[in-house]
Amino acid sequence: TMPSISEQIKTKQVERFHLIYGEEAYMVRYYKNALISALSTPGDEMNCTVFQGSGIVPSEIADVAVILPFMAANRLIVVQNSGFCNSSSDMTDYFDSFPDTTYIVFVEQQVDKRNKLYKWIQKNGCVTECKHQNTASLCTWIAGYLSRFQKKISKNCAEYMISRIGNDMEFLTNELDKLISYTGEKKAVEIEDVDAVCGGVTEGKIFDLLDAVALDFHHHVAGHRNEVNYARLGVDAREHGDIRAG
Repeated sequence: TMPSISEQIKTKQVERFHLIYGEEAYMVRYYKNALISALSTPGDEMNCTVFQGSGIVPSEIADVAVILPFMAANRLIVVQNSGFCNSSSDMTDYFDSFPDTTYIVFVEQQVDKRNKLYKWIQKNGCVTECKHQNTASLCTWIAGYLSRFQKKISKNCAEYMISRIGNDMEFLTNELDKLISYTGEKKAVEIEDVDAVCGGVTEGKIFDLLDAVALDFHHHVAGHRNEVNYARLGVDAREHGDIRAG
């Protein structure tokens, strides 16, 4: 079987065709950046090209992909949010013409596993799905994240944090950064720190907010302004609602 993306990066034996996708935007971005680091030199725009968005044309990618690298070991092409794994395209028709020095990384939010491009990369390259992590993995990751800032957290406290915020690593990163500055010189992050800093936006909260707004609007229209306490929810949602993968 194909070595995992982590294994490939560690051993510097990287496949030429990659597809990274999934619901965990933090991990999608992490693996994308790891491949960019492994396959290109920072600032080398001559040999690293990024295509972004749904207006991408496969033949334009191919025009760049067939060029040999200039004073470098390889050429890297990153294709983001093209939608090629959800719709029919002739992308795979061009792959045979790419020299061995060309590496191509597709980064998508969603895929259709019956799709031609998806199947081609699954057979000839490496497909990495980034799912939300389970609590045990997240506790380990949280402890590792905090240890880079010389801070410790108990398993119990990490689990509590996840129960408040959910399992989305983008949200968790945001809250961990707040905790790091809030705790200052203090070495251990404790439950009272989590309570003080972490808003705790879960999907349920977002839906509560939407319901509260809808309810309030309904009462307003009916002529009775119902006092619904959604102000605090609103602040939380605003704080967290605009986190996107880069």
